[in-house]
Amino acid sequence: MKLLHKFWLLLFLLNGIIINAQSCFNYDNFNVESIGPNALTVTTSTINVTDDLIIEDVRVNVSATHSWIGDMSIRLRSPLGSEIILHNELCEDFGDYGSPTYDDSATASPTDCILPYAGSLIPFQPLTFFDSENSFGDWELVIIDNADGDGGSLLSWTLTLCGEASTLNLNNFDLKENLIVVKEQKNIFNIILSNSVNYQFESCIIKVFDFAGRKIHQDIMNQRNDKNQFIYRLEAEFFSPGVYFVNIVANRTNTITPSGQSSILKLIVE
Repeated sequence: MKLLHKFWLLLFLLNGIIINAQSCFNYDNFNVESIGPNALTVTTSTINVTDDLIIEDVRVNVSATHSWIGDMSIRLRSPLGSEIILHNELCEDFGDYGSPTYDDSATASPTDCILPYAGSLIPFQPLTFFDSENSFGDWELVIIDNADGDGGSLLSWTLTLCGEASTLNLNNFDLKENLIVVKEQKNIFNIILSNSVNYQFESCIIKVFDFAGRKIHQDIMNQRNDKNQFIYRLEAEFFSPGVYFVNIVANRTNTITPSGQSSILKLIVE
């Protein structure tokens, strides 16, 4: 009996470690897209991320060709609209682009122009800019060809996101004082979050959990009403009757309010 108890205790502890450990996921887009050749041609490729992580690390592999890579700038844009530059018009026509992985922990610099690029490279701007954002939504790789005459192709790209799963936190009610719920009609709710001086966000993530703690809905909350308050119309007609928890999490904010602050409210679906 004591041995059995020790087994379950060990299993519980191991589960706790697994649940709280950082997880990394790869997301790919293998659709070939043209780059250029006309000046200011913009090529945009999208990866939709359905996992719900609080980001702690980002890496990006880009596989492309171009006959004059100094024409290109390459940017990564998050679902929130945050954007950094990975490659910024470097190396003229010294060689083809290749397939580098942009990683803040890399030691090789793209300004060395060892082409085609391979292995890990330092991005032009740090990927840590995305830290603490939520992974959920559309990530975009944006390539701009800044001159006429030369062109190439985006062959594929892979986005690696690492972080901890965003979980329901019943102990954090930091935003509750600014949260209003208006019942529009049966099982349709308008959830309103004010954007006061002390709480200034660019967007929020809205998540709905059932009474057992299972997430059944998630979306980005970025629409505003005429009072500059965030508003989200939650249509719960197809939810089973019962008690649900709505979790609102602040995404990237200004320096006054850190990302990750949240509020939880209870809804009753008839």
